[in-house]
Amino acid sequence: MEKIPKSVKCLCCKKELETFIPGDKPYGFGFPVYDGVCFTSPGNYGSTEYDPFNEKEKIAIFICDQCLIKNISGVIRFETRKDKKILMETFSEYKKRNIKRQKNLGLSNLTKVKPV
Repeated sequence: MEKIPKSVKCLCCKKELETFIPGDKPYGFGFPVYDGVCFTSPGNYGSTEYDPFNEKEKIAIFICDQCLIKNISGVIRFETRKDKKILMETFSEYKKRNIKRQKNLGLSNLTKVKPV
């Protein structure tokens, strides 16, 4: 595959996810999809299925937003702060904090818009 396909499948439910820039060349970090997320990994020490010991190679996994929320208890969010401290929280904690932030900013009624 030399170019980004028009769609990819969710790892969990196999739902088709439309890609953001079909026909473009893939980026080193994967590529965006609508209503889902892309995760990339150069491998993982301990995996018996994928650990190529090669920094030029990555695997991409796509998960739709519905499956992300459905499996929220297994999701952990990391953030490296300006002071180099690492924040680690459950995705549920992040969602609650983000909803409060959006309400405070008056952004609670935003809708998703696909670019033209």
